[in-house]
Amino acid sequence: MAYKGRGAKVRVELIKNGTEVLVSANREGLRYLAEICAGLADSEHDPRTPPHVHVEPALNSAESDSVPMEFLLKPDW
Repeated sequence: MAYKGRGAKVRVELIKNGTEVLVSANREGLRYLAEICAGLADSEHDPRTPPHVHVEPALNSAESDSVPMEFLLKPDW
């Protein structure tokens, strides 16, 4: 799952004094986020390890001015 290599742009911001999260993305970025969600939902995972994906600048998976974000599958919900 590539991020920059396919032109995806994703930015995560805290707005309204930190009370809301805004996710902005171009089309490729939205597809990238959808692939993350589908991958978590459709894959088999080790029950001892919570399946999750980090989207953040430090991992080069979000724009440099984004706040870090984590997607976590809660299979028991």
